[in-house]
Amino acid sequence: MDVAAIRREFPILRERIPGRDGKDHALRFFDHAASTHAPEPVVRALVDFLTTSYANVHRGAHHLSERATDRFEHARERVKSFVGAPSDREAVFVMNTTQALSLASHVACSLHDGPVLSTRLEHHSNLLPHASHGSRGEVQFSEASPWYGRVEMIRVTEEGRIDLERLEERLRQRPKPRLLALSCASNVTGVKTPIKEVLEHAQDARVPVLLDGAQILAHEKLDFSRLPGGGPDYFAAAGHKAYAPLGSAALVAKRSLLDQAPPWMPGGGTVKLVLDEEILWADSPDRHEGGTPNVPGAVAFAAALDFLERVGMEEAERREMRLFAKLLRGLSEIPEVRMLGPHTAKERVGVVSFSLGRWSPAAMATALNAEHGVAVRHGCFCAHPYLMELLGVHAGPFIEEIRRGGSTSAPGVPGAVRASLGVYNDDADVEALLDAVRALAARKPDSGYAWKGDQETWVPIPAQA
Repeated sequence: MDVAAIRREFPILRERIPGRDGKDHALRFFDHAASTHAPEPVVRALVDFLTTSYANVHRGAHHLSERATDRFEHARERVKSFVGAPSDREAVFVMNTTQALSLASHVACSLHDGPVLSTRLEHHSNLLPHASHGSRGEVQFSEASPWYGRVEMIRVTEEGRIDLERLEERLRQRPKPRLLALSCASNVTGVKTPIKEVLEHAQDARVPVLLDGAQILAHEKLDFSRLPGGGPDYFAAAGHKAYAPLGSAALVAKRSLLDQAPPWMPGGGTVKLVLDEEILWADSPDRHEGGTPNVPGAVAFAAALDFLERVGMEEAERREMRLFAKLLRGLSEIPEVRMLGPHTAKERVGVVSFSLGRWSPAAMATALNAEHGVAVRHGCFCAHPYLMELLGVHAGPFIEEIRRGGSTSAPGVPGAVRASLGVYNDDADVEALLDAVRALAARKPDSGYAWKGDQETWVPIPAQA
């Protein structure tokens, strides 16, 4: 499937973006690392379920309940097959990657003692759930050994990659980690984790592994059956980063681990029997899926994975890497641009974060949208320790302002702009982004925009008559 055919599948690309000059612009969407759009096949699957199969699942003898249950359980199997999960793995549906990571942390911290080992590269969602299982009081992160906090973070290299040598060394030391929690790819730089090597080291040390797959699921074909030990013990990913609607995600994990842990969210559907003196909990996945699940979201998630396979994951990856190399090359040729992380596309997914001279990241993102129809993300991307290290700054100068309720989008607050590629981006999109950045680079920082503190946003300054 060529990129023109892929683009025709996405209704959102027919939208025009109103510009501050009064003209409409074509949408140039570079925010796929935050959330992706649904193509027509996914929209049709969702509408079809809502109009022909809508009912609650499990324990219903009527036709619609049985049909809904069949489609829900098919979606579960589809998620497992898409990542090549072995037969001893189960998929538990949740709302988003954060919940999937939290569920994995709940299970691991219920079964084992010791610190959670992670890195400074992680999204907050793969740090904070583990810290919350510590003793009461302030959350503590530690880079020291032995462990002083609930989460021990391995540093990254100068270009922002995981220090694999230090990670291997720490896995052999005491106290033994209860869990190794890593991202498959950074949401800030796109740097990929060497999954095979990490699994080998962790399995040698008998440490369970949790992989945050949010930034890899739609970018690279995964096959757990080809990885050491049948892949990670826990794998978390969300449909909304893989061309499904918001609100559906899954944790794929070893069934034996899920069945040993107490229910993550006890309630309807998580039990076999409730007596006055005893509760018989259900086996997984029901054990951890309390209440009515997002059945339409699961059905749409499965349809999105079908779409990705029809597109061709390997061909899509090759096309993304060609565009990504073009984007990095173009940014590197703009003197005012500072890219964070590696400057090559090697061992990365299509995500790049950068700054532009003294432009505020929020002002730059506002200008890119208002003047060029270019959609990017700005800020610290829920990865404060990693971004501060890449920027070489410390939170000290502005932390008190944030404590007083100040905004992270305000002038002078460190951050960056992030551009992330998706399956339908093409050369015209990349050229439009580069032209837009060049145009801003030729102007005074933040020119044409003013910070409105009461609204916590940047707004265009009206042109003088």
